[in-house]
Amino acid sequence: MQDLDDMNIEIMRNTLYKVYLEDFYRFCQVRGVMEKYPPYQSIFSKLAYGESQMLDKALYEEEVKRLCLAFEQQVLWKLLNCICVVSP
Repeated sequence: MQDLDDMNIEIMRNTLYKVYLEDFYRFCQVRGVMEKYPPYQSIFSKLAYGESQMLDKALYEEEVKRLCLAFEQQVLWKLLNCICVVSP
């Protein structure tokens, strides 16, 4: 019975290790691509390896900042169009 438990533990350990390696490989591919874009270079340079929680937060904050800038640009463009149409 002890051998069976040890074997199950070893199987679970190997399975988890395989999943970890696959996930880390995908992370490295994404990071390699994202580091080529200047806005994301600063995010990755501030973080150390293994700070996935911080990475998620930093990427979320960057996305919110970009969405706010896009919204402000659209509002400004609309206001300028209204002013140009109204003024003689």
